[in-house]
Parts: sequence; C-alpha cells; structure tokens
Amino acid sequence: MSEEFDEKQRLEDQMRAVMDKYKYKRRQIRELQEDLGSMQNTLDTLTADEQALVEVITEKQAKATNLQKELDDQKVKKDRAAREASKIARAVRSAKKSSGELHEERDMDLRELREFNTRTMKQMGEVLHSHPDLGPSVQIYFSQAGLPMPPSPGPGASRPTSSRSSRSSGTLSSAR
Repeated sequence: MSEEFDEKQRLEDQMRAVMDKYKYKRRQIRELQEDLGSMQNTLDTLTADEQALVEVITEKQAKATNLQKELDDQKVKKDRAAREASKIARAVRSAKKSSGELHEERDMDLRELREFNTRTMKQMGEVLHSHPDLGPSVQIYFSQAGLPMPPSPGPGASRPTSSRSSRSSGTLSSAR
C-alpha cells in the first residue's frame, strides 16, 4: 500500500504542478488579452487621428491648389495690364513727341515707391513690436542711415494692408 500511496502522492504532486502551470498560463493569457485590447484601442485611436490628419492635409492641399490657380490668374492679369500700360505710355509719348519718360510716369513711379516705403516701414514696425529686443539694433542702423524709426503698429495692425498698390507696383517699371 505504501507504493500506492507514494504513487498517489506523486500523481497529486504532478497534478498540483500541472494545475499551477495551468493557472499561470491562464493568467498570462488574460494579461496578454488585456494588453491586446489596450493596444487595439490605441491603434483605433491612432488610425482615427491619422484619418483626420489626412483629411486636413487633403483640404489644405486643395486650398493651396486653388490659391496657386488664383495667383497664376492674377499674374496673367498683371502681365496683361503691364502690357496695356506700356502700350498706352508709348502712345502718349508718341502723341507728345517725347522720347524719354513722361512726367506722369515719373509721378506714378514715385507714388509706388512711397507706398512701398510706407508698407515696408509698417511691416518693420510690426516686427519690432513683436520682437522688442531688436529695437536698439534697428535704432542704431536707422540713425546711421538718417532715417526715422518705424512706427509702432496701431490698434488695427492685424488687418492686412491694402493690396491695391502692391498689385499695381511694377506695372510701368516692368513694362519698360
């Protein structure tokens, strides 16, 4: 009977070891399933984020394409206006029997330069307002050049400046 008892004890020990191993494996499977579920949730979130970003990129690309088309259209219009202005200037010079630049052309060029200077000074003022640490250096350069400091932006500084003058700039000068 002692052999049977030893055999039974050995089998019970084996059974306990197998049951412990089974419980350990079941716990590992449960942990792996939890990890897999967590990773699946993360993947779903990242996939949704990626799709949202792809949609944003697609919208931005479409907008950039439309803006580029508008820019190209405006360039064609600008070139056509420059050619027309050049033709009119030649006709006026011919009518006045003048070979050089007309007073009106010089006046228009001067106005364009003044508008350009004003826009540039406003933009520099906005930069100085955004980066006050540049003020002393800019002041030195402006005083060396004998120029007044750019004005600080006013309350409506965030509004875009009129593009009318920038569209017309270069009309006569590029036609010559």
